[in-house]
Amino acid sequence: ADGIEYESVRVGCECWTKSNLKTTTVSDTSYAYQNDESNVAKFGRLYSWYSAVGLPKNSTAAPTTTTDPISNFTYIQGVCPSGWALPTDEQYQNMANSVANISDVKSDDASTWLPGAQGMNGSSFGAVASGYYDPATGKYYNLLGETYYWTSAPSTTVTKGKCSSITHTCPMLIDTTQDKGMGLSVRCVKRAQ
Repeated sequence: ADGIEYESVRVGCECWTKSNLKTTTVSDTSYAYQNDESNVAKFGRLYSWYSAVGLPKNSTAAPTTTTDPISNFTYIQGVCPSGWALPTDEQYQNMANSVANISDVKSDDASTWLPGAQGMNGSSFGAVASGYYDPATGKYYNLLGETYYWTSAPSTTVTKGKCSSITHTCPMLIDTTQDKGMGLSVRCVKRAQ
């Protein structure tokens, strides 16, 4: 997508992109951690919820959904490449539940997590601690300490979007919410067709 190639890996019942999205073709905006483009190769870009679901900044519209004719699954493509979709929180949980522990989801590259916090990467999902961007402060936080992934789950409020999180201290995937303007990572799942 956009001239960028992504490897994929099957984890549980889904085929996932093996790295965080890097595209700059978005409806809102995206960020390189600390505005340093050299961070994108390893950690991907950080996207607002609006960018992740394909809406303009501060839009109150619902994201565009499509029903896959093969699986009958309703999905949001958003910023994901053609043929791919923004995962639901349930897909993230199913992925995490399909491995022995969260260490099998985390990258085994010591340069992508705090010392001693990298995983075993038994699933080859390769989650990296890409941190996040807070537009309210204009600052980046927690590179090497945690990662958040936007999901396509319906928003809980006008200002909050759902996401899944992996941290250096918690032995499980956490479902949470963040302000829609926050810059978080994006992974994609393959559609049935």
